[in-house]
Amino acid sequence: MKPLCLLFTILLGFLTSFNVRAQEISESNTIKNDLVLEIPRADLYKILPLLKTKFKEINGVDFEGYCDSRKLLFVKANEEAFFNVLMAIKELNLVYYIKQNTSIERARKICLNEDEIKVSLSND
Repeated sequence: MKPLCLLFTILLGFLTSFNVRAQEISESNTIKNDLVLEIPRADLYKILPLLKTKFKEINGVDFEGYCDSRKLLFVKANEEAFFNVLMAIKELNLVYYIKQNTSIERARKICLNEDEIKVSLSND
């Protein structure tokens, strides 16, 4: 009887931890991930204001800056908003390249002019 009780306790503990993990995964949609995009035809004064306006209309998106010298756009977005960000760029007929395996912090370091990022953030 004791081995059966012990087995039941272990199984119950496993199922309880499984339920908690499932909740963490379902709530992960609110986690915002770094999105670094290269947009060759973008510019600080014409295209960027249009993009920022579109991003404000999308829930779950934070504009984190733009580096004009490298044509890099920095955005934080949750999984649901990720597709909408790409669609907003496509609506403006812009070609974009997703920079994979990088973070906004790392991409900012390669920007030739840090002031460009500050200017892009100040135009809100």
